[in-house]
Amino acid sequence: MSADHLQFLKNKFILDLEEAEEEHSGENEIPLLSRFQQIRDALKAKDITAATPIRLKNCLYNAISALEECVVLSEKREPRKKKDGPMHGYTLAEHWILCKTRRLLVQVKRKLTAPADAIIPGMTDMAASSSYTSLQVIPRPNSRNFDPDYFPGFDEQVNTILDRLENTGDGFQEIGIVGIGGSGKTTLAQLVFTKIDGYLRDNRIWICLFPKLSGDVDFKEMIKDMLKQCGAAAVVDDGVEIEVEELLENLGKL
Repeated sequence: MSADHLQFLKNKFILDLEEAEEEHSGENEIPLLSRFQQIRDALKAKDITAATPIRLKNCLYNAISALEECVVLSEKREPRKKKDGPMHGYTLAEHWILCKTRRLLVQVKRKLTAPADAIIPGMTDMAASSSYTSLQVIPRPNSRNFDPDYFPGFDEQVNTILDRLENTGDGFQEIGIVGIGGSGKTTLAQLVFTKIDGYLRDNRIWICLFPKLSGDVDFKEMIKDMLKQCGAAAVVDDGVEIEVEELLENLGKL
């Protein structure tokens, strides 16, 4: 079934590209046409069999989606070409889209032409595994192997967050750390986690989430991990154990 699915996507991309070449030729050809043609050549040289990894579908989906995007951009560009100029009929935002699409197509081609066991940076497939336990997660910080002194540039941010956590009367119930990939979001969160002192230290839990969530979060497994970090089963004041389902219900997750 997976081989049939991949073959369908392969054929769809090839046919869609042929149609785009026929409808948008000469001066009106779609942007990045040579990149799409290289991917088509790679696909034609690649046999789809039962042994072909199903994760290849992400490459095909990306290629098909990028082709559709470029066809739309080409159609938008045609009435603007008379103005021409340095933008060549594209807006600044469209140039940025083309820049990102070019990088994506380069990665797709590399993935298609790479040996079966090779790993292409930036193209890891998180969808290849749906198991909660098999996905890579961000581990809980361990003071034995995480030294805050190695990260002196975060002092101001750490102190700001700690101040707001300790002074909850200011209305801060939740604090989110945002930024582009590689900007240090996880490091900052780990620094805050390891530097929390006083009564808050005994009430902290590091919840390990997937780097990319599929949308169906297994809250039961998440709660179980939280309970394990507490060192024992959750108990109420009279010592009676709380079932995971009951705890989830109390949290409004069922």
